[in-house]
Amino acid sequence: MKQSKLALVVLSIGAALFIACGGGGGGGGTTIGAIGGTATSDDGRLTLSVPAGALPSDTSITISRRSDVDSSMGLGYTLEPDGLTFAMPVDVSVNYTGLPASSSGMSGAAMALVSSDGTIETPPGQSNVFSGSSFGTSVALGQISHFSRLYIEFGLVTYTISDVPSQNPANSPFPSPLTASMTVSPQLTGWDTAFFEDNSTLPVIYTGNPLAIPFDLGLETHMYTFPNLNYKCGDPGTGEFYGTLGLGTNSGEFTYSSLLLAALLNNEQATLTFSESFGAILRKEVVCGNGSSSSSSSSSSSSSSSSSSSSTSSSSSSSGSCSGGNELQLSVSDILVQITHQYGESSCPQNEDGPMVSNTGTECFTLTCGSSDPTYALLTGCDQTLCPNESVSVGSRFTCSTASDMTVDWTITASNQCGQTSVDGQLAVDVQGAP
Repeated sequence: MKQSKLALVVLSIGAALFIACGGGGGGGGTTIGAIGGTATSDDGRLTLSVPAGALPSDTSITISRRSDVDSSMGLGYTLEPDGLTFAMPVDVSVNYTGLPASSSGMSGAAMALVSSDGTIETPPGQSNVFSGSSFGTSVALGQISHFSRLYIEFGLVTYTISDVPSQNPANSPFPSPLTASMTVSPQLTGWDTAFFEDNSTLPVIYTGNPLAIPFDLGLETHMYTFPNLNYKCGDPGTGEFYGTLGLGTNSGEFTYSSLLLAALLNNEQATLTFSESFGAILRKEVVCGNGSSSSSSSSSSSSSSSSSSSSTSSSSSSSGSCSGGNELQLSVSDILVQITHQYGESSCPQNEDGPMVSNTGTECFTLTCGSSDPTYALLTGCDQTLCPNESVSVGSRFTCSTASDMTVDWTITASNQCGQTSVDGQLAVDVQGAP
């Protein structure tokens, strides 16, 4: 099951849909040509972003709010000219701040297109993004390749999160751990995992682990809570809190019995089918400290250590603005320097717990790893941020696919606004019993 990218909502409708061509009438259209442009609905909520090259020539586009949808359930729009096709996908965004659906938390929405002959299409790559100082602006994101009537349904999941500070002292934890939760509509069934993931940008730092929690579908509350989400600020600057709350399935799909389409169709069997995951992205700007780094500059230094007879070297470069002192210091220990395997083995020894990487400097840094042959020395768990006095064990993974001895080079690198420093080493692979 993929959970790292949330734009994975794939829907199919389990019923035919024939709706009278009612709805609000459009006013003057927006002309968009080969250079692209944007068009907004007559109620100001729906926006289409047409890329350059999507249309061959100037076209008048009109987006009209429909009257056949109760705003407590969703939104409907007539896109004209009906049947218009695009050479490239068109981005769709919807702001429903102030609607009933946004009054009691952040309401997850799904989008579907209905053509004039009743054919239903669900645009791929949908997600829900909530942003702003209080997550007050909800944007349902997706792409379409042609014009038909467009419907957006609210209420699949309601998301809540405790207060994310707009400003926080540098190099300090948030005032209290965050709590995020999802209340799932009873109409949404078949999912078996609830998850929280973080993609925040420096200097906002998530100090916990990604969470994937099997959910008991028998629970009547249809709610899951993620408590104790620990965040902190690193160096002074402006970053972004970016958290993903979602539902997933190991079976390949889960379904939603559509209340909106059932009302329009007078058919309770209308369903949406989701592939892999559905959820929301929560985004908010956070100022750490005064929002800017110190203007003083100094060169960086590095130190390294390793266990046993490992071959290592270190290098460093300096750039950017630092606070002075030992800003960028990287320590690497517990390196596995030699492995032995029998020819034909399906797997090699794995070092799950090492090497150990530590930040012995005075500034946070971003950690990356690499090797000359990932078959033998793929260092995992490196893409993260370490702050002063923090350490992490970087796992090593090996598979045996060679019939001869070899040597693999590896590199562990730390970088921040002060510069970059790295520690290099070698791994010896001893293959026994080769023909």
